[in-house]
Amino acid sequence: MIKVIFKSVLKDFSPGKKEVIEVEHREEMTVAKLLSSLGMNYGQAEVVLVDGELIKDRSYKLNDGAVVELYPLFGGG
Repeated sequence: MIKVIFKSVLKDFSPGKKEVIEVEHREEMTVAKLLSSLGMNYGQAEVVLVDGELIKDRSYKLNDGAVVELYPLFGGG
């Protein structure tokens, strides 16, 4: 299983708008495939952490048991 943590407004993409869900791990599961399976496009999860590490490459392969944190684009001023 892969634990997915939705931060801020990204909870809208989570089933039931939960902050934390678990997704079944599949062979060759990448960050891009995970986002797509959640109905998210490339720019909606601007910051992705896998097991606490910043991942910029959406083709990064996810291991069973991974913890994926999804953050929207941050703004300020």
